[in-house]
Amino acid sequence: LTLDSVRREIRLPPGKLQELLSELNQWSSRTKTTKRKLLSLIGKLSFAARAVPAGRLFLRRLISLSTTVTRPHHHIWLSDEARADIHWWISFLPSWNGTAKFINPTATPATDINLYRCSRLTWLWCLLPRGLVSIPVAT
Repeated sequence: LTLDSVRREIRLPPGKLQELLSELNQWSSRTKTTKRKLLSLIGKLSFAARAVPAGRLFLRRLISLSTTVTRPHHHIWLSDEARADIHWWISFLPSWNGTAKFINPTATPATDINLYRCSRLTWLWCLLPRGLVSIPVAT
């Protein structure tokens, strides 16, 4: 990863991005693997997820799947959910420009935010130190 403190960006080099896509394409046709190979993929995606917006969200089911066996040489059947996560990475990475912005250091800490919702789940209100923000919820 490349950190650019002037532009406040983190970048995944194009070569690494292509390597990752190539490996993910190989994984897309698999139905089973060993725990060792799955953990290797998780490690690579976890590293990339530092720069990929929302990437960590699409690792959770792979991580959970890796805990279903104990030994590295044991075989694991890839669940539909795990394969869906792999396909998310395959579909997202080609359209991504390889950079992500640093998180704003002046963002409001989660402990200072109060969330409220209407009973019909159509609106969400967020009470911040600087005022009330209302957000319509997509249904």
